[in-house]
Amino acid sequence: MGRARLALGRTADAIQAMASPTIIDWGYLAYAYAKAGQPEKAEALAAAPSMRRGPFQHALLFAGFEDKDRTIEQLQKMSGVGPVRMGFILNSPEFAFLQVDPRVKALRKQVGLPE
Repeated sequence: MGRARLALGRTADAIQAMASPTIIDWGYLAYAYAKAGQPEKAEALAAAPSMRRGPFQHALLFAGFEDKDRTIEQLQKMSGVGPVRMGFILNSPEFAFLQVDPRVKALRKQVGLPE
């Protein structure tokens, strides 16, 4: 629900929908905070010791800031997830800003996705 609201430009509603005291997958919430111009809240989620430390979560955080280098670095760490999952990730709206980057083309080739 939060991602849909974010796609509609309803950032505050998206944050409200995603924020939960039992949040595990914090990456989407961090992405929303970054898009809302609240970098301190996004970075606080990443620094919280109770949060899961996977590269996907960090890729979402960096995507929220539209930091191509750090987002691609995290996605490259996930190259072992296979073409189906990587294809889903790379085609998600959160990562649309990367589509023209040649490193994404190389990553797609590495995991066995078509250009």
